[in-house]
Formats: sequence, structure tokens, C-alpha cells
Amino acid sequence: EKFVVNVDRYGNTSTASIPIAAVEAFEKGTLKSGNKVVFVGFGAGLTWGALVAEWTGPIPTKKHVYTIQYRLFARLRSFFRRALRFIEGIFSRREL
Repeated sequence: EKFVVNVDRYGNTSTASIPIAAVEAFEKGTLKSGNKVVFVGFGAGLTWGALVAEWTGPIPTKKHVYTIQYRLFARLRSFFRRALRFIEGIFSRREL
């Protein structure tokens, strides 16, 4: 298949059409590393844009979320922000 069309499933998604179509093609296996691809987008009136690229695939990343540390940090940050607002409130009520 040379064209990816997804209007029947999503309708006109405007600027998201190209990334959605690229992800679908990659997930179906029709878009593989080394493939030459042309991305074309049409806008209102006579505006359009095109890009020719060689698909390299997704960039592999390892991302580890430290849930316990993140929650602890968020609680501490929230506590200090509330304390700072409380202190600012005390000083802003005083008449100089």
C-alpha cells in the first residue's frame, strides 16, 4: 500500500493527520526503517507543505519512573509552597 488514509476512522484531524497516519503505518508494519517517505499536508486555501525523509523508526529510550521518590518530592514541594504562601500572607496583612 503506497498511501495511508485514515479519514474514515478519525475524520479530518487537521495538523495531527500526518503523525497519526505515520504511527498507524508503523504499527501495521508497512513503514519500516530505511523506507523513503513523503509527508504531504494541505491547509485552507492554497496552502500546502511536503517533506521527503528516510524513516529511521522510533528512537529507543529507557525511561524509569521513580514513583515513590516523585510522590515524596511532590509532597515536599507542595508543603513548602503552602508554607511560603502562608508566610507571605502574614506579611502582606501587616500595615507598615
